[in-house]
Amino acid sequence: MAEGDTESVEPEEYDDYRTTDVLVVGSGIAGLAAALGAAREGADVTVATKATRPEGASSWWAQGGIAVSRDDPDQFKRDILAASADTADPEAVDVLVDEANRAVEDVLVDTLDVAFDTNGSGWDFGREAAHDEPRILHVDAATGKAIHVPFLNYLDDHDAVEIRDDTAALDLVAHEGMVHGALLEHEGAVTPTFAGATVLATGGIGDLYPRSTNPDGSTGDGIAMAALAGADVED
Repeated sequence: MAEGDTESVEPEEYDDYRTTDVLVVGSGIAGLAAALGAAREGADVTVATKATRPEGASSWWAQGGIAVSRDDPDQFKRDILAASADTADPEAVDVLVDEANRAVEDVLVDTLDVAFDTNGSGWDFGREAAHDEPRILHVDAATGKAIHVPFLNYLDDHDAVEIRDDTAALDLVAHEGMVHGALLEHEGAVTPTFAGATVLATGGIGDLYPRSTNPDGSTGDGIAMAALAGADVED
């Protein structure tokens, strides 16, 4: 990441600091998935979240479901692009199409044992927004909660993962043009956490608007920190 207006420090400049292999900022499903992936590769992981668990994360509020390709990945890709009015990044869509089925089976079903709704012949696929066929896995009308809660519980018990609640990332720590962690605030005390890799999974900006379906705290912190560090920010 390019050097920008972030905090530029050496570890020895602080009397109190922490270190970790991977720092994940955010405790929604995206952040938890990143933490799980890193832990599976043998990394020690710290997850910092300013949210009150679990309902402080947007994932907990998500209702609809998870889209999978079923037997037609090409149509799945066309559906995603149509649903985005062709604004989605085609390379990112390719990754989603290629990995969705495997990730659902591996993480959500085999690891977390999420009980998706079924019918007489198997999973009860729903149909949503611009999709050509039913392809949405769901749990009642509270799919996010049904995934988020067991995900948190699983990582709470993981030896390689530490989840730090009520801990806000204030700024990224940069040194010699690279990001090496973040300044974290907990109960008024600010402590840097230095990391070999830093993942920003802090959600969107819905709480900046007078009316939003997002929970309190969706204030774009990660987007702002990344931009200040010199990263390109894209809708």
